[in-house]
Amino acid sequence: MKRSALFRIVLPVAVVLVALVISVAMIKMRPKPAHQRPERPAPLVTAQIVKPAVDPVVITGYGTVVAKQRIEIIPQVNGRVEAKSLRFEAGEFVSAGDTLLVIEQTDYLQARALARANLAAARTTLAMAEQEGRIARGEWERLHAGEQASPLVLHEPQIAQARASVDAASAALDLAETNLSRCYLTAPFDGRVEASMADLGQYLRAGTTVGAFYSTDIAEVTVPVSAEDMEWIRVADGRKADAPVTVRADLAGHTSTWPGQAVRLGGTVDPATRQVPVVVEIPDPFRAGVDRPALLTGMFVTVDFRKDPPPAAVTILRDALRTDDTVWVITPERTLTIRPVQVAHAGTRNTLITAGLEPGEMICTSNLQVVTEGMPVRVKGEGEKPAAANGDTIDSGKGAGR
Repeated sequence: MKRSALFRIVLPVAVVLVALVISVAMIKMRPKPAHQRPERPAPLVTAQIVKPAVDPVVITGYGTVVAKQRIEIIPQVNGRVEAKSLRFEAGEFVSAGDTLLVIEQTDYLQARALARANLAAARTTLAMAEQEGRIARGEWERLHAGEQASPLVLHEPQIAQARASVDAASAALDLAETNLSRCYLTAPFDGRVEASMADLGQYLRAGTTVGAFYSTDIAEVTVPVSAEDMEWIRVADGRKADAPVTVRADLAGHTSTWPGQAVRLGGTVDPATRQVPVVVEIPDPFRAGVDRPALLTGMFVTVDFRKDPPPAAVTILRDALRTDDTVWVITPERTLTIRPVQVAHAGTRNTLITAGLEPGEMICTSNLQVVTEGMPVRVKGEGEKPAAANGDTIDSGKGAGR
């Protein structure tokens, strides 16, 4: 009985131990699976086909409109305003020779009359002195034939004094007539009144500003341009107009344009910004046209300078240019190669390249965190036409960094 009970206890334990030993043996004897590294797919990138540069390089600058010629209206004589032209008001256009103000002439008419009388009296005195001199000469020759007479005997000092009086009286008359003509303040050239500060009855003093006036034939805009952008600025040489620019301004929600010319450089470089001032002239800007409004002095405008790119240049998207002036070229085997390029001009959207790329090559425009030479890539839309630059115009990109 005891042996039977012991057998019933030992047998299950033995079976479990045997099963455990067999399981361990089977685990150790099973074949090991082959170790395989998981494959990483090549990164998917966007691409651009390099195109020849066709459109001009555009350098954009900004400036304020001023008249090429501006004067202040200042009377040269004192007096009360006797008449004022209706056109002598701010904003009115006037022609050369138009009378703007008339100063009361009474005092100057009297001064002219007095000067005329003094001149007549001086001429009479001169005539009398000359006659007395002739009489004295005749008497001397009759009484002292062959002897030399002194100048005083011949009345020569009196005659010289009388002639000087005539000259002085003539100059006084000229001055009186000049002052009388200065009672009329006229426009020296075709232009526009900027300011009017005189009214009827107002007493004006010589040397006091009573208005401002500027010419309307040409306006000027001085545009600061960086030294590196000066390569793309053409300035007329004074003999022919060969440096066209476009002036733009937003008026009443509409962008209007005016043609202009870059005519000269400013006299000095700005010591703070190291920028070069380029002076642009705009012909006939202050009169409204069929398709454009009139410019006003003081308006802030945008100026676009244009110049054709070099013959062998290509254009790429700005995003395709890397920080060290390199690009990632996609080879026909769809691998990346890092290639340095020569940047002629970098705009906000496109970049002009003069060396390092050929038309038809494919470059990567995606931003990848890690790039190695020969790294495989997949081109987005493979089999379709890769993304090209949306317009080849190279703009100025002021403030854009690479």
